Amino acid sequence: MTQSLRSIGIDFGTTRSLLSYVGSDGQVVPCFDRSNPHPSVVLFRQGSEPVVGRQAKISLGEGLSPETRAITSVKSRLDDVLAYSIFGEEMPPSLVASYILQHLRIHADF
Repeated sequence: MTQSLRSIGIDFGTTRSLLSYVGSDGQVVPCFDRSNPHPSVVLFRQGSEPVVGRQAKISLGEGLSPETRAITSVKSRLDDVLAYSIFGEEMPPSLVASYILQHLRIHADF
């Protein structure tokens, strides 16, 4: 079985991120939502898995409860030695960024 190789690109932005590939015709094709970049937002709720992207941004707009923490603009903190404190757990910026990249990969359509 032969698989075709594709060039994949990641635009990991401070406020939005996007995963794309180069199509057979040479055009760059977004892999997620076909039109809009993905918000680089991670929302943490105590006792739950992180919520990433549009749903996190929507929840952030609805306001945060005492059981909720949100992280935005993680890219600007990637070189920091300080970690985020999320419900008493120290979380380095690189781990928060990995949630965004994993979400892009999971939701990629290619």
